Amino acid sequence: MRSRRFLPVLLAVASAWALTVAPATADQRVIVKTRKPYDAVRERVRQLGGTVAYEFKHGDGLVVTIPDGKTDALGTSVGVDYVVTDKFVPAPRPTRVQHAGAGEFTLAGDSVATPNNYFPLSLLLTNAADLYNEGFRGAGVVVAIIDSGVSATASTVGSRVIGGENFVPGASEPGATAATNDSHGTWVATTIGGSGAFLTSATGATAVAIRDNCLQPLCSQPYGPNPAFDLLPIVGQAPAVQFYALKVFPAAGGGAPESRILQAMDRAIELRKTTMPELRVVNMSLGGPTLFAGGDLEDELATSMAAEGITLVVSAGNEGPSGITGGSPGTARNIITVGATSDPIHERIVAQRFFGVAPGRLYRPDDHQQIPDFSSRGPTADGRIDPDVVANGTWTLAQGANGGLSWVSGTSFAAPVVSGIAAALYSYKPTATPSEIRRAILASADPTLVPTARSNDQGYGYVNAGGARALLDGRIPRLPADRGPGRRSVEENLEHGADVHVISHSRFATRLRNLRPAERREFFVEIDRHTRQLVVKVRNIAPSLPVDQQNVLFGDDLQVAVQSAKTSTADYLTEVAPGVPGAAFVKTDTEYVFDRLETGIMRVTVIGDWTNVGTVSTDVSIEKVHGRTPRHDVKGDISQGEQKVYTFNVPAGATEASFRLAWDKDWGAYPTNDIDMILVDPNGAPEFAGATLNSPESAVIANPVPGQWTVVIDGFTVFGRRDKFELFVDYDRP
Repeated sequence: MRSRRFLPVLLAVASAWALTVAPATADQRVIVKTRKPYDAVRERVRQLGGTVAYEFKHGDGLVVTIPDGKTDALGTSVGVDYVVTDKFVPAPRPTRVQHAGAGEFTLAGDSVATPNNYFPLSLLLTNAADLYNEGFRGAGVVVAIIDSGVSATASTVGSRVIGGENFVPGASEPGATAATNDSHGTWVATTIGGSGAFLTSATGATAVAIRDNCLQPLCSQPYGPNPAFDLLPIVGQAPAVQFYALKVFPAAGGGAPESRILQAMDRAIELRKTTMPELRVVNMSLGGPTLFAGGDLEDELATSMAAEGITLVVSAGNEGPSGITGGSPGTARNIITVGATSDPIHERIVAQRFFGVAPGRLYRPDDHQQIPDFSSRGPTADGRIDPDVVANGTWTLAQGANGGLSWVSGTSFAAPVVSGIAAALYSYKPTATPSEIRRAILASADPTLVPTARSNDQGYGYVNAGGARALLDGRIPRLPADRGPGRRSVEENLEHGADVHVISHSRFATRLRNLRPAERREFFVEIDRHTRQLVVKVRNIAPSLPVDQQNVLFGDDLQVAVQSAKTSTADYLTEVAPGVPGAAFVKTDTEYVFDRLETGIMRVTVIGDWTNVGTVSTDVSIEKVHGRTPRHDVKGDISQGEQKVYTFNVPAGATEASFRLAWDKDWGAYPTNDIDMILVDPNGAPEFAGATLNSPESAVIANPVPGQWTVVIDGFTVFGRRDKFELFVDYDRP
């Protein structure tokens, strides 16, 4: 649940509680979507007692601090398109990480630590041989990294960090290029353009795992001066590129307000237009939920970068395996959004080195590239195919801010592969435009390299640097417009924009035949406010191979994920383990029953387990159970920032009270509104169970305090002028 400052209107209705909360004059930070010139809106903010914290130069909007209770007046002001709360964006983290042991690696000498001495697997996967061998490695190009900073002392990238800016407040906060920052940004830089080599013992666990699972010299090679060591290259796609760090995440961990990320994006454009014309690529391996895919200010600012000569590359997100899980700014139009693949060699090396599975093939038998379960999938809520392309994002070996090496996974490390390719292409053809670079990368991508992937898993396919270079030499194909239907219904957007059929009837059943490892099938299920229960059954699971030929560690099985109606984020109702939401591993007949459903489009996803040897077939049935709709006690409408207060008497002896708030523009609508419900019991104690991103919001109170309960309905984010709502209150009568 998001923590919320309580609403000032409650000070009048809950006096017992009012003494313990922030005063009514407490301010909140909001982002105002408005067009230039800002004079009239700036004056309106002043009249309402607020201040303008930031004005966007290259986007249309303001960051404003405004007294609580005044956002409604601001949102209805002339010239204001909408007002949204300055939401919190979580700091990006690897989905999996394994750190190298102390003393396991030492930096090789300068005589060997140059890209000319090796040609690693990471470049072969992207078909970058010609660009690399001919010296087109990003020289003369600056990549800005909006992240946690990039270390100027990391041996693989530090000498090419030309500067940075820190957007994180605090006198003790390290600068953008400090070695004490969180390693995420430096891992990203290493993947874009690392240029280094490390020595490790030829008889050590890492060298043995590499030799057992990867042909030399693709992954490592004997160190000539001393055969007791192996030489391990860490080379990105553009090992001559320069870096500029725009730090938005604190060194101690934690996320950032969206306004801070927007300021960094605005600054990158300003640098490109003024003092740093060689800034051609921006990497954003970050993201968060969006209620308005492609239409919020972060998405619009991302799209505007291309007009200013910048190629923006963004990670798709780690909210997979279900669809409609890509976050902002990856949902922006006309950028490059990158999903992850899983390379078998990387998987096998790490499995043998860290999990003790020798050879690593026992852990990952399938030889093909796969889409890992964590990678976010499309389509977007407005009906566009997403992501645009994919690249390896599994167990990348990267250097951190303090110089240590780690194996990291996530779409955070797929996006910088493409950023590096874009930089290399700019060094090859400096006159190329962002549109040409984007079209060349997308049109040249290989849709066959991941045999189990469909368009909403991989977009155009696996990146192909050599193919993109060839297109830049000739005529680059025109691509379909990056625009979905954009209708007010997500269901209509999916069907008309992405050819996705939504199940609207009560019962559905099918037989899934011969699902290959990591092959995914997904069912989109309409949930309306009359749906009380969803029953999903997976039965008659039939692996194609006998037990003794299946994966010797796990057998061959399925993964099943059921995702709530929330879009652009993971809200899984299934569990990997007790208390751990995600895609469950299923071997036998399994039935799932889900109550208290969110309204919109739920997703039921069935995957052949990525560790399987053979195929698996199964029967899947989905049933929606309709039940009694509680009587509505209140109907009304509400606007952005508005609060409405209602009271209800709960009699003594009631053992349960149920409060449920539903509104028209829920997760089934595009864009989605966020309306919250805050309860105050007769003693003045607040209850925030209904102040989340859920739709509808609900709170069930066991043994409620008898007396007058107060319900506050808050128009937290309302696109357009108003939205209709219904409040249902029910309790058992003694």
